[in-house]
Amino acid sequence: MAANDPASGKGIDFTAPEDGEYAISVEHLNFLHGPNEVYRLTISRPEPDFSLTLAADRIEIPSGGSAVLPIQTLARQGVTQPIEVKVVGLSGVTGSVTIDAQANLAPNLPIALLPITHVGGPLQGSVRIEARAKGGNREIVRFADITPQVKQRLGNLPFPPREQLTTLDVATVETPFRIAAKYAFPEAARGTPINVTVSAQRDQGFAEEIALSVVGLPPNVTAAAKPIPKGANEVVFPITAAENAP
Repeated sequence: MAANDPASGKGIDFTAPEDGEYAISVEHLNFLHGPNEVYRLTISRPEPDFSLTLAADRIEIPSGGSAVLPIQTLARQGVTQPIEVKVVGLSGVTGSVTIDAQANLAPNLPIALLPITHVGGPLQGSVRIEARAKGGNREIVRFADITPQVKQRLGNLPFPPREQLTTLDVATVETPFRIAAKYAFPEAARGTPINVTVSAQRDQGFAEEIALSVVGLPPNVTAAAKPIPKGANEVVFPITAAENAP
């Protein structure tokens, strides 16, 4: 049939070539046995499904502001409908994004960016990233996975507590400034740069340089971002869509 390393947490797919009886063998790599060697084997029919992973296990949000959480990977198994993703589990923290069936960003970039907004006073807690989609004749609900980060945090524990594998820590932080962006024009032609003005509202006494970066751009769209200089309140830089931009 196939071989599988149970420590990976992945199963195996098997299509029987013909009707008949098939045997499944489960044994220790070094042929150990005894009461400490216990296995749980489940068999199920393949159904439409999907899974998401995140690159971060913690979210820091400016108090009363917004942050962006990258959705690192998305694996579909027979699900062709859009996937609705949202933040759940903590009052005052909201965010949602829809991943289209054809979503395909540039290589090495997240599949999507989830904007997260905080309203209210300072808070600290935990959230989960819930994803829903139609598959077959049912609605599929999954939670974004952060298993690698949890294992690393727990000293590479092979099987960390399951409740931690989809739970992200959230905390609000105070920032000495707020920023806003405005395009020079509502639209631009491919190959022609369009200027963006980024303005900063500073707290009294804060005059340091503010570093800026642009995230979530489509393929073949570039931004020549630069910082807001020390003591200044705005900066202008171009965003350019190449001729082959979507």
